[in-house]
Amino acid sequence: MIKVIGATIYACEGTKQRVSTAGSKARRVELCNSDKRIMRSFLEYLRTFSIDERKLRARVFLHADNDEQESKEYWSQVTQIPIGRFIKTSWRKPSIRTKKRLPFGTCAVRYGDAHVFKKIVADIDMLFH
Repeated sequence: MIKVIGATIYACEGTKQRVSTAGSKARRVELCNSDKRIMRSFLEYLRTFSIDERKLRARVFLHADNDEQESKEYWSQVTQIPIGRFIKTSWRKPSIRTKKRLPFGTCAVRYGDAHVFKKIVADIDMLFH
């Protein structure tokens, strides 16, 4: 069941493929979301691949009115990724529109492993052939 859920989440929300600055295809697993349930479910799926947790990174995307430390602590608890493995916070420019901000911003998780990326793509292909 978690395989179906995780692959579906990645198919809808995950980074599919990028071209690196060197022109080659960069294949890393990356998912960004503001919903802790989506993040937890995807990470449960990702961890079924027996990943090397030391290669797992997180990044928060915040607005000026978000508290950086509080947000990192929140997302660290949600993802079970230590704060020491969070990369530089990305700050969003204020917009003219007034809208309710996310209290802890959004979080992106990254796992740099082409082999795992290919397994996820294979799971997606199997589901949506």
